[in-house]
Parts: sequence; structure tokens; C-alpha cells
Amino acid sequence: MELVLATKRKPKLHWKIVEGAWLIAEVDFAWPEVRLCVELDGWTQHGTRAAFVRDRARDRALLRLGWMVLRFTWQDVVADRESVIAELVSCYESRTRSAPVKTLTIDDRFGYGFRVRRIGANSPQ
Repeated sequence: MELVLATKRKPKLHWKIVEGAWLIAEVDFAWPEVRLCVELDGWTQHGTRAAFVRDRARDRALLRLGWMVLRFTWQDVVADRESVIAELVSCYESRTRSAPVKTLTIDDRFGYGFRVRRIGANSPQ
């Protein structure tokens, strides 16, 4: 409930992030509209070397897909709930602010037969 009040958006619980037909991760909380997810790392599930390696590989895969992963321990949530929520809100807000998209135009200045191409979010390709 606190996350809903803080971000003004209800997180998706146990959200599955897929790429094509591949399941990349199932995260504890997600705000897919801004590609932000939270993982709550307990020692039982994340306290081995194999889990440590697996978590880092998943984080890299999620980053490659444009997701920001925030990891918190149970101790973080219990001992410093306000800081956890403040950090989450700050990250959520930074993800909602849209940065201006630069358009790059590539033209065929040397006669190689390339078509003019504009690269950017609102540019036809």
C-alpha cells in the first residue's frame, strides 16, 4: 500500500519479463510502464554463490532490455523503510521524466547509394 501511495501507481506483483518466447525473470514488484522492478533478496533464496551469480546474470539481462533493477534485503525494508521508499520513488520519477530524443540524420555524402535515414523516436525509418 505504501508503494502505491508513494508512486501513485500500483506495482505488478511477481511480474514475468519475457523476451520473445524466453522468460528472462520473474520479479517481485514491477512498474512495467517505466521498466522499473524491485527484488527483495532474502538469504534463503539468494544466499549461495550460485544464486549470487544467477542474480547478476539476470540483472544484466534486464538492463539490456531497458529495465532498472532495485535490490533490497529484508533488513533494508524492516530497518529503514522510509529510505527504501524514498529511493524507489526517486528512481520511479527519474524513469517517468522523458529525456529529449535526439534525431541523428545519416545521409549519403559520398555517393555509396545509401538512403537518407533518420534515427530517433519520432522519426520515420
